[in-house]
Amino acid sequence: MTDITAKLTSSTGPSATIPDGSTVRVLERTVGAGVNQLRTLHDVDTTTLNDGAMLIYDQPSDSFKTTTSIESNTGTIIFNGGNF
Repeated sequence: MTDITAKLTSSTGPSATIPDGSTVRVLERTVGAGVNQLRTLHDVDTTTLNDGAMLIYDQPSDSFKTTTSIESNTGTIIFNGGNF
């Protein structure tokens, strides 16, 4: 099997030249420093991002959304951050 070296860059994306009939198997994948902005995560919707916004979890869409207000139909809002 011929060794193939590929390079991923943010400006050009992935590219590689593979001879016809070759089999490619990924042996190692290295990822950079990771996420540095919440808005780049696939499960965070920041379309309504405003100054002072906070993240809330939206169960029907299984994602986090930004909002600047929390409203209640009962008049009671309880913040429970869980146990740490």
